[in-house]
Amino acid sequence: MLGGGGNWWTFFRVLKVGGLYILITYGDPRTRMPWLKTPLTPWKSIIVHVFPRPGSPKALNPGPRPILEPVYMLPDLTLGPQFNLDDPDWHYIYVCKKETEDLTKAPQPRKKKPLKA
Repeated sequence: MLGGGGNWWTFFRVLKVGGLYILITYGDPRTRMPWLKTPLTPWKSIIVHVFPRPGSPKALNPGPRPILEPVYMLPDLTLGPQFNLDDPDWHYIYVCKKETEDLTKAPQPRKKKPLKA
């Protein structure tokens, strides 16, 4: 859904206020956050979850972190020392909540006046 000839943010335009957009990808925050955080997409919140790829060593031997717990991003868009962002065994799930439609509302059509006879 990211990319797509300039219309990549169309999902945001059609999403209801308070709606959720969920992106599941191999793309770590360094590559996805610049696409998700733009003036055209003013999200109320973006929560990141990290899951091991099914069948990977990380999935077979899970660590102490609960798998459903969100991960906090650092200002440099890394996730701390426990996550090597170059490791291909991670799936990143971005849960984005829409806040407003101010920048994406289409103009309302004018009401037609009845014709006089």
